Amino acid sequence: MDTQRRKQHGSMCVSKYRPIILLIMLVLTPVTANSQSAFDFTLDDIDGTQVTLSEFANERVVLLSFWATWCVPCKKEHPHLQRFQDEYGEKGLTVLAISVDGPTTIAGVKQYISRYGYTFTTLLDTDSEVLSLYNPQIVLPFSVLIDRSGMIASVHHGYSPGDENMLEEKIRALLDQPPSQQVDALSTHVSEALLYRRFTDEGYLERERSGRSSQIINQVDVSVTRSVFILGLRFDSNLDYSPWRDTWTIEKKYFEMNRSGFSIRLGDFYHSIGRGLSLSLLKIFEEEGLEYIIDTTISGGKIGLSRGAWSADLFSGTIRSLDTRSTDRISGSTIGWKKDDVVSLNLSLLTSDLEENTIYGVSEVTVQTVGVDIPALLSPFRFYGEFARMQHGSTTDHAPTGHGLYIESGFTSGNISISLEMKDYLDFSFTHNRPPTLESEDLDILASQFDTDLVAVSGVALRVDHFIPTITTLLYARFSYFDDHPLDHPLYGSYRRIGRHGYAGIEKRFGNGGYINALAGIRDEKNATLVFQNMSGRTGHGQVNLNIPLTSRLSIEADWKGKRFIGEDLRYYENRSFLSLHYSPVLVLTLFMDRSDDPEVVFFEGQNSWQAVQLETRITPAHTLRLFWGATKGAVKCAGGVCRYFPPFK
Repeated sequence: MDTQRRKQHGSMCVSKYRPIILLIMLVLTPVTANSQSAFDFTLDDIDGTQVTLSEFANERVVLLSFWATWCVPCKKEHPHLQRFQDEYGEKGLTVLAISVDGPTTIAGVKQYISRYGYTFTTLLDTDSEVLSLYNPQIVLPFSVLIDRSGMIASVHHGYSPGDENMLEEKIRALLDQPPSQQVDALSTHVSEALLYRRFTDEGYLERERSGRSSQIINQVDVSVTRSVFILGLRFDSNLDYSPWRDTWTIEKKYFEMNRSGFSIRLGDFYHSIGRGLSLSLLKIFEEEGLEYIIDTTISGGKIGLSRGAWSADLFSGTIRSLDTRSTDRISGSTIGWKKDDVVSLNLSLLTSDLEENTIYGVSEVTVQTVGVDIPALLSPFRFYGEFARMQHGSTTDHAPTGHGLYIESGFTSGNISISLEMKDYLDFSFTHNRPPTLESEDLDILASQFDTDLVAVSGVALRVDHFIPTITTLLYARFSYFDDHPLDHPLYGSYRRIGRHGYAGIEKRFGNGGYINALAGIRDEKNATLVFQNMSGRTGHGQVNLNIPLTSRLSIEADWKGKRFIGEDLRYYENRSFLSLHYSPVLVLTLFMDRSDDPEVVFFEGQNSWQAVQLETRITPAHTLRLFWGATKGAVKCAGGVCRYFPPFK
């Protein structure tokens, strides 16, 4: 099983022990008083040019907008960000759209920006390091408005039609204000999530909770900054018995210093190398509930150096996961060279000493990686290539030397863009990497079928987009193919799986803020082994997302995703849908409805239908209350104007 399959399987296994009918979540977003200075950072844009936030101090009002290519609410917000940049750019506004796409989806960022002709600055936060500073709970989209003095003026999570009007008013007010004198003083940021849960299953209460039917969980993130220094702590508390008997633990701690050409971080940190072939430890989402949190970091140290065209970083530490408490040790270094915006070359070395063995019985893994990025190869072409060689030190006789090859290239001409991806992995299994799968992550309803082993697999994916600006309509199509063919798999022996997947869709934006995206496709898979007999067959799938504005502040959002699998020995279906009522910017009411007769889902969940209601209301600009009741399988959902993790409930 690869990383994605293990995560999904584990979620299913745990979820049947979560008999919860009520959840109340109080979220305190970062304090927005004028005494709060913005976290400084340096990130690369999509052309490889470094951008530092403090460069705009005393000159520009800055809007940070965190997003991802698979975030539907983010896509609905982007036309307004472009309008802000066009209308207020010359008056002193800079829009920084910060993509948090990880290694598996980052290939689509530049193509996405090109296809719509967006001109705001797009930065890459592949490890979610910057987002986690401003918004530890990782909710997308997330916006931070910073005044000319570098102080946080306001924050906002999610997007509902009409939110842009409130944001525009704040931008205008800040543009009319002269910059105040910056003071090099301590600045404290606090984000708190208070969770109340009610349990009703008597067997679960007796077996797991000693009869306690309710639970209060508190999570507090505190960051203290001054000049180039950042100190961060996260305190977790489980108030199972009473507030007077709670036990606080420090679950995350770090110290960071950033100077021109030099940075150092001690404590917990995320880190990825290239497109994830060698290493990919990044923050995506945290499950709501401390006993189910998935948040893997490296606990140790990281140093970054840069001078002219050269850069280097070194890191070392222990893998720290709140759900496994692993003691895997890992260290590595990267040397980079860059020639203007023409070409960049990166060489990386990674070594690890694993406590939890992989399927090979591996105790040590060493990986060497070479990456080449040519953002404008014979313009308008682009090219990215990465090759990794992996050596397994093993306690068994089966410890091969493997490799991973990933290539991404693209072409943009006028309103047409084409993206081509290729992969070839051989004996490339490693606990802490996440190579690109070449599958679209916005097709989450098919996620379990996209998993392919890394023992011997190759594939290719092609996407074509045609944007018609006169009618703000996008036509797109995508085709992918993979061949999974180990001759001597350590678990399954010899087998071969071949998969083909094609889909096409249309996306349309209306002048009144309306939006529709619809797609349909077919996935066909054949295999020659009993191990994967349930996957052999054909899957038809489709999905629709519709947004209908009723007034300037009131709108309705409807979403449906469905698939039907027809195999030789098995047939099943799955439908996921939600209906949301948005009243910007204070209220979102969402009804979730899911159904499936997938035997695997029914076995682990014990049911085939789920209904739930969620009410989210903004009490103050810095306080949000969420009430959840019902049942859901749990997943990362882009519903109610935000993308975030929804835990399984019964």
